[in-house]
Amino acid sequence: MLIVFNPVLHLDEQTPHIHATVVLIDAAGKLSCRAMLGDRQKMRDMQTNFGEHQKV
Repeated sequence: MLIVFNPVLHLDEQTPHIHATVVLIDAAGKLSCRAMLGDRQKMRDMQTNFGEHQKV
């Protein structure tokens, strides 16, 4: 389950974007980023992939 709270839309900068605070809860009801997003290497890979898609 993903709970999103405090989303903030920034339109006052060159590139519009959103900052959001999220809480990830696993099937057992515990806070767990790893259960939903994977380990550190998977997070690095996702950030790299995201960055590659942002290139103009």
